[in-house]
Amino acid sequence: MQKYLLRRASEKLWIDALTDPGVRMIVVIPSYKEDEWQLTLESLFAQKENNFQTEVIFLINYPKAQKDACEKFSYQQKKQVEQWMSEHQTRNLRFHCCPVFEMDSKHAGVGLARKTGMDEAVRRFVSISNPDGVIVCLDADSTVHEHYLNHIHQYFITHPSKDCLSIGFKHRIPEDDLLASAIDQYEGHLHYYIDAQKAVGYPFAFQTLGSCMAVRAAAYCAQGGMNQRQAGEDFYFMHKYSILGTLGEIATPLVYPAARLSDRVPFGTGKAMKDYVDHGHRFSYSFDAIRIWGKVIELIPLMREDTTDPQILIASIQTTAAEFFIAAGIADQLKHCRQHSATDAAFHKRMMRWFDPFMLMKYLHYMRDHGFPDEELRLVKNRLLTFTTSDHKNQSDR
Repeated sequence: MQKYLLRRASEKLWIDALTDPGVRMIVVIPSYKEDEWQLTLESLFAQKENNFQTEVIFLINYPKAQKDACEKFSYQQKKQVEQWMSEHQTRNLRFHCCPVFEMDSKHAGVGLARKTGMDEAVRRFVSISNPDGVIVCLDADSTVHEHYLNHIHQYFITHPSKDCLSIGFKHRIPEDDLLASAIDQYEGHLHYYIDAQKAVGYPFAFQTLGSCMAVRAAAYCAQGGMNQRQAGEDFYFMHKYSILGTLGEIATPLVYPAARLSDRVPFGTGKAMKDYVDHGHRFSYSFDAIRIWGKVIELIPLMREDTTDPQILIASIQTTAAEFFIAAGIADQLKHCRQHSATDAAFHKRMMRWFDPFMLMKYLHYMRDHGFPDEELRLVKNRLLTFTTSDHKNQSDR
């Protein structure tokens, strides 16, 4: 952890208060022009059964390029947050508001903000020699379940082999009917996409929302910390652990993000809701394309033999998919895995790392452009239901 802080950590936030030796969790909340921050902090303050020590790091930030528009707002908000915090400190829950963070415009975004707060949490855990301390990520527009902290704490205690955690969510429903429909459709898409992956046997099927994750401090450092992406930072970060087999999941909704229109980033909740409002439909990935992906993964054991031609093998399932995988370099990957795998299990593990969630996204985009277009959510959900129902029936008949 010390090596990580020396080589890869972001700049210090300079929280003056010493870390209590008993701290077990630190919640990191970046805030960029957020108006509902008090709801977030109050939901943390209202936690039940949190009989362990937790800190909250609140990080107000803005891009240097938007200094004129954001500086005054940010410093005024900092005063408000500090006043609230001064009235809401308890023995087991300590709140800290960092100095306002003006981000370099080149890297400004949620990835850098989240990384800066998480790196500060690492420093605080290092100061009390607690490598197993848990860093929890939340957003300043989200509220949480009254047992949120306790559930996360207990998960890591009872799952010592897990280093990172995907936490269940349920967006708060807006009063506006159109916006309510928009978030219902988007959330349906998020769940469909993961449920479809699970249905075809894909082992890396996890929700990856930045406001719904937690990680052990030592494991965070071992994987190089949070990336500085301006969007999608959560996807790339959490799937490092899914591929290692150390990403766990709490399916129960414990986080309640806001549902609102936004164009801050090219994808995500705000963008999806805006698209729905503009176009009136929610489309999602073809279930047929996802099903083909699952069938290709089932072929991996057959690819171990040097005489096996991957293009012919995959084309026996679907020719367009075969074209994608050949172009993506599966032949070179097979050669590498065959040469460096002493056992079938080792070969399978190496190949599955190539079939990572990013490869899945590239595959689905290729398939979408080559005969497997996105379809209305209700249609793909019905196909998924039919598939899972028939699959269960076939298993029961055996």
